Amino acid sequence: MRHGLDANNLTQNVPDISETITAAKSLVRHDEVSLYITQKHAMADDRDLLGWWKINSNVYPKQSKLAKSVLCIPASSSSSERVFSAAGRTISERRTAFKPSTVDAILFLHDAM
Repeated sequence: MRHGLDANNLTQNVPDISETITAAKSLVRHDEVSLYITQKHAMADDRDLLGWWKINSNVYPKQSKLAKSVLCIPASSSSSERVFSAAGRTISERRTAFKPSTVDAILFLHDAM
């Protein structure tokens, strides 16, 4: 024992510290959600949701990250339809011997143009 500290007492208190940290993190998350729910939010007429979350990311850091990941999903399937259409033109009956890596490269180059 050095300086009045007992190693066994320190290791017994470690779970209490981790529980305190976990509780504090939960409290911070809860407070951010509570703040969002209780606040009135003015939106511009253009309703740029991503822009609003970017502006308010310092107030709602965790929620803005979540909003950014959800709101960046395309609302239509036109980009995927374009890829399948290009793939159909690339892989025709005359070009069935292409390796998958070659098809990927052709589609990548097609999309980059």
